Amino acid sequence: MNKYLLLLLLFTLFGRAQDTSAIRLVDLNEIILWAPKENDSLLAGPMAIQRVDFSKLLARSSGQNLNDALRGIPGVWAQNAFNMNQDLRISIRGFGARGAFGIRGVKILLDGVPETTPDGSGQVDHIPPVLLSSMDVLRGPQGAWLGSGASGALVMRTRDDLGAAHWELDGRLGANGYQQLTALVQNNHNNGHSLWMINQQSAEGYRA
Repeated sequence: MNKYLLLLLLFTLFGRAQDTSAIRLVDLNEIILWAPKENDSLLAGPMAIQRVDFSKLLARSSGQNLNDALRGIPGVWAQNAFNMNQDLRISIRGFGARGAFGIRGVKILLDGVPETTPDGSGQVDHIPPVLLSSMDVLRGPQGAWLGSGASGALVMRTRDDLGAAHWELDGRLGANGYQQLTALVQNNHNNGHSLWMINQQSAEGYRA
């Protein structure tokens, strides 16, 4: 009887040792790092890369599509900028120039999420420039880091400077009956925030 009583006391002590009421939980803030793999400066890196700042770009462009962001970048060619029936065609150093439609041979990433299908084709019409903060355009063999058969890459990041809950309304007018209306609403939650946007575009074209 004494042996059983001793074992019972030992199990009771072990059970008390597992009490977790004294454990203090500490929530750490999320930290996001964006940096090249080896060098601190993009200019010092052994790669052909150019960064586009959309906060400056949207102040002097229509923001209709990514054509304005790609204009002037060496080795990058874009077509169908004002054809709303077909997606913007993008070619980097000649890859994808013979495609009948869409974007081929170029890896597209949005906040680290691949926007390119397994067969190598992609589209960017569903990505409004007003939601982007920056974009890195990789040209040349370094595109293979992000996928096989890629001649380059478009690495895009959405806006992260929205701050408190608010709303934005933007309207733009242009030649040939071009009209663009954008409404944006941002709301904060306990563990994050949500962003809602409606974008409407219309144009009559130069033949109207």
